[in-house]
Amino acid sequence: MNFQMTSLFNVGEQLTKLLQSCGDPCGHVMAKKMGVTPMTIHRWKKSPDMKLGRIVDIAEYFGMTFEEFLDWEET
Repeated sequence: MNFQMTSLFNVGEQLTKLLQSCGDPCGHVMAKKMGVTPMTIHRWKKSPDMKLGRIVDIAEYFGMTFEEFLDWEET
């Protein structure tokens, strides 16, 4: 049997929206506070998926739970 998993949720797109909403579209502030380079943030923004632990770290950066990060929509 061959299973193929498809994702309807794009982590990078969600991160991009959150960064834009908080006035840090390039992620420079986030990079500094998380101890990574701006290039790392750029790669995360382009990534459709990533490790669960990293998503949790990103959610916590924004003061959210994992579930809140997944459900977040700009109002």
